[in-house]
Amino acid sequence: MTMEYSDNGDLFDLTTKMGNFSDKAILRHLVSQLCSGLDHLHTKAEHCHLDLKLDNILIGNDYKLKICDLGFAKPVSEQITKTYGTYNYMAPEIIDKKTGEHYNGVQADIFSLGVIIFVLYIGKPPFSTAKSTDRYYSLLKRKPESYFRLAP
Repeated sequence: MTMEYSDNGDLFDLTTKMGNFSDKAILRHLVSQLCSGLDHLHTKAEHCHLDLKLDNILIGNDYKLKICDLGFAKPVSEQITKTYGTYNYMAPEIIDKKTGEHYNGVQADIFSLGVIIFVLYIGKPPFSTAKSTDRYYSLLKRKPESYFRLAP
């Protein structure tokens, strides 16, 4: 697989330079692109990324976001038992899993997407480690399809 060279770097570089995106129109545009790309990956390519993070989202020469580094990608139908991803973006069910337990890759990607959106809006990570005991964790157990619907 080859990709175009992106002079504009990645979202990690951009947020390091600029901080958070307080302009809701820009934030909505970025989030819309991320959701669209992830939806395409899950439904059309039928793969989970499993290492979604700011560093793996390039800003193309056309200023469109492009998800990259599919080195951990697995089919959405696969029962995933190995630990994949970057610690601060990992869902609690990955961090807390016991040997041999499996997790849903689509849900893990959605959790990572939520962390990315939080960082884009607030300017810093929501936590150092996700925990299933966090009272907000249960909100993430909704159907993944509902995360791709953006409010107007």
